Amino acid sequence: MRFWPDESYFDSPKLALTRLKHLLRAKAVLCPGLKVTLVEPDGTTTEWEFADGLRDYLVEATDGYEVLPQSLLSATSMTMSTAWTGRSSGYPKAAKRCWRATLT
Repeated sequence: MRFWPDESYFDSPKLALTRLKHLLRAKAVLCPGLKVTLVEPDGTTTEWEFADGLRDYLVEATDGYEVLPQSLLSATSMTMSTAWTGRSSGYPKAAKRCWRATLT
């Protein structure tokens, strides 16, 4: 996809490159295997591609630092749950509300 701002739709044809770089990198992290290339007006090219998404991003971001544990946490699932009692927005005082989420 190529994009050049049209002055008739935008206040200014200038792009906020710092913000744009941040957003494009985030898209590459969140879409494993997506290759994103930014060609700036001066011809500078920046590419982002994270084959394994967030895992690859974290490995790159922590390069040169001591990381504990040495290998990234690897889990196939995690279950979280919580329960609380008390009065809140229309629930009786003794009501008990629970939620549980399983991430796989």
